[in-house]
Amino acid sequence: MSVWAKETRSGVQAVTLPGGVKLLLLPDDRFASLQVKMWYAAPLQAKRITPAALLPLLLKRGNRKLPTQQLMVQALEELWGAEIQAGIATIGMGHVCYFELDLTDPRFLPGAGEAIIPRGIQLLVDLVSDPLLPGGSFAEKTFREEQQILLAAQERLPSSRAAYALDRCLYAVYQGEAPGINRLGLSHELKELTPQKMAEYYHIFRQESALTVGVTGAFRQQEMEQVVQGILGEHASRSLDITHAPTPHAPNPQQLTEILPGEQSQLVLAFTSQITYSDKLSLPLAFVNGLYGAYAHSRLFRFLREEAGLAYSVSSRIDRTHGTIYAMAGLSAENVVVAQEMMQGELASISKGNISLQELEMTRLAMLDQYRQLRDEPNSLLEFTYNGELLKRRQSLSEIMTAIRGIGIDDIAEAAAELRPHTSFILQESGDLC
Repeated sequence: MSVWAKETRSGVQAVTLPGGVKLLLLPDDRFASLQVKMWYAAPLQAKRITPAALLPLLLKRGNRKLPTQQLMVQALEELWGAEIQAGIATIGMGHVCYFELDLTDPRFLPGAGEAIIPRGIQLLVDLVSDPLLPGGSFAEKTFREEQQILLAAQERLPSSRAAYALDRCLYAVYQGEAPGINRLGLSHELKELTPQKMAEYYHIFRQESALTVGVTGAFRQQEMEQVVQGILGEHASRSLDITHAPTPHAPNPQQLTEILPGEQSQLVLAFTSQITYSDKLSLPLAFVNGLYGAYAHSRLFRFLREEAGLAYSVSSRIDRTHGTIYAMAGLSAENVVVAQEMMQGELASISKGNISLQELEMTRLAMLDQYRQLRDEPNSLLEFTYNGELLKRRQSLSEIMTAIRGIGIDDIAEAAAELRPHTSFILQESGDLC
């Protein structure tokens, strides 16, 4: 057996198993459950997004040992009501398919015994490693059912005007390339998939993906290492080297309008910087987002919505992996022009250092509170740890919170000054803009 590579940092034990699988162990006896998560990551590619969205739905339907949903449900009930979730996510230029097991801690199940832990992990692993492929293909009935479920989810996207407008803005920013495609994929590509094509993609998925397993809950590290290694055996996992680059500036900012009948218009402004996730200005850029529109005390809420009355709803969000900030407003069409000028003006004001000590400290407290909450959410804590691995920015919660406490007005202004307008997207309810 190969020698295991181990690293301990800030309460996390990182282990590289003989086949190359990474194991992240976060022992914590505060929780009443044990969570196990498997992440399969590959470089983000446009042609893989749609089949990757469908794959976890198919794999959840059963495997060779448990070929029906009824047997799968029964197996989970025998594990004292364990739950399994699966889905897809994009993290920077990484495309991640995840499978998650939520298992009640045996300490709270008299008579259950600790054997339910390896049984649960084995069930989770079998979903991916031992799928039901009769004749080398997914079952036609299962495939059609899950295909229709995903297609319905894609078709519902416009029903949330704010989310749809952001989705369309992202597509425009990245000109239809992979980072701008919704994680659910594209409907015309989904309709072209077949059970055989999905079986072929499954094998590509296994070959191209790097596997990381995370466990949090009450357990002894050495014993959990042995359990996971015993189940995975010499399971091979490729190494992954993903470059997370910032979104390029637009030489000429674009303004796009799309008409979708509804009760209000949606305005989305995209701003780009050349600040990468590992850059020293990345956290100050997050601070900019907090001051700008992320919280109830932020500029957009106070000035655009409350004082000027130009919008029904406002917010902003940051994508630190690409160095972008998106500002959003739900408003009447006649207010779009004035609102856009005001939204750009507030960001310019922040870049000049026009920041009060009160809003600075309110934003700092809000950001610190978000990180504190991670400590009490097992799934969020696992995600935080894994994201640091994938993005090669391995910081503990304490380290990040210490950095937030040290950020000042000059740091924030410097980060804001890096932002440039890229795209203005208007989802208009009807009629002409005033």
